[in-house]
Amino acid sequence: MAKYFFYKILDKYLYKDLQEVLNFFVIKDGKAQLIKSLDDYKETTVDKDSESDKDKKIAFIEKNILSVRIVKKILKRFVDGSSTNWYDLPKKTIYLKEFFGKALKELIKREIKK
Repeated sequence: MAKYFFYKILDKYLYKDLQEVLNFFVIKDGKAQLIKSLDDYKETTVDKDSESDKDKKIAFIEKNILSVRIVKKILKRFVDGSSTNWYDLPKKTIYLKEFFGKALKELIKREIKK
């Protein structure tokens, strides 16, 4: 189940429903990287990005921030907090998108503060 949502986040949610997460990244010298501080965050950065830039940012997230193990922990928090059964998760995608968005933002903000 975690692997299913891992790829759903990377291949679908970040391109459409969770694009605001990509605002925490910039492209420098053709590579994606985290912004230096939370003060550098701009809500409209992703609006100016090309598809290639979005791909680079998502690849960075896949390589450096998100893993199947982390998605499993996020799903467990959702299941425990909402009394949802694991087998019902595919029916709860509307709620999961929002939950994943918040969790990803928390992870990224923690990484920026390091």
